[in-house]
Amino acid sequence: MGWKISDKVTVEPQDTDLVLLEQNGNTRNSTLARIKKFLLGDEILKTTAQTIKGAINENTTQLSDVAHKTGAVQTNLNADLLDGQHGAYYAPLASPNFTGVPTISSNAIATNVKPTEIMVTLLNGFTTASGSKATYCKTQDGIVTLNIFLNNSGSSAIGTTMFTLPAGYKFTEIIRARGIITSNAIYIAEILINTDGTVKVNTISSSITSYTNVQFDVSFVATA
Repeated sequence: MGWKISDKVTVEPQDTDLVLLEQNGNTRNSTLARIKKFLLGDEILKTTAQTIKGAINENTTQLSDVAHKTGAVQTNLNADLLDGQHGAYYAPLASPNFTGVPTISSNAIATNVKPTEIMVTLLNGFTTASGSKATYCKTQDGIVTLNIFLNNSGSSAIGTTMFTLPAGYKFTEIIRARGIITSNAIYIAEILINTDGTVKVNTISSSITSYTNVQFDVSFVATA
């Protein structure tokens, strides 16, 4: 036979109530007041209620009230400092007033300024078509654009280099773009931009071997 203790408290325990303790196989008794003093020392509960159950209920009610308040500063709960600084230490979102020398990233900042167009240096008898241009440029975020319309004055064959892009305007892989060439008719051609920067007409949609004009526009991000 043994004692059966209900798992539901029916009355509030009092300081004079006996508490049974087991120590090294021996059962001893003490009082609730002594147990509280052992756990809490001489600290007095800072609640109106002086029983443990009453103090818990009182704090729960107070926290619930605080959670529903808006706008009122809660002395014990509101954060006063952020990283050890008051709010006035940080710049406001609207019209911040910075002091000292700010550090700006070395990365280029994109703007709406149109990039400068550079004339390509043509090779092997190619010339710029009348009233047109043969240029390349690069934006601040590294996008290279070619705008090309050439005469094949030397009647160079398919695969002849037209010009070479300089360092900083190249790509680490071969680029294949679409262009238009003129012979005795107009044809669709493949423009090849090699990793070494050489640009040439690679193939066309017909079996012709030479052409008189070539025109294409292409953009890509420079990586080399």
